[in-house]
Amino acid sequence: MTFDEKELDNAINKIIVTSLFSCLSDTQQKQFYESAFNMIERCCFCDADELPEKIRKQLADALRVRLSDQFSEMYSPNLDK
Repeated sequence: MTFDEKELDNAINKIIVTSLFSCLSDTQQKQFYESAFNMIERCCFCDADELPEKIRKQLADALRVRLSDQFSEMYSPNLDK
């Protein structure tokens, strides 16, 4: 099985993020979640980036879904074992 460059980048990013995140204490993980979701909410409501409101909301929704999916992947049991 071979990866194309995008798949390889995604796999590497997931490994790095998972490794870094697993090094955090429970309190640090909670702070990270809060910080990430606060940044997403600010993205949705902040007008400084000059993006139209509809696009900012789409971006915030996409970020929220991606972050949630990535964290659930990190904590889901490995069914291959």
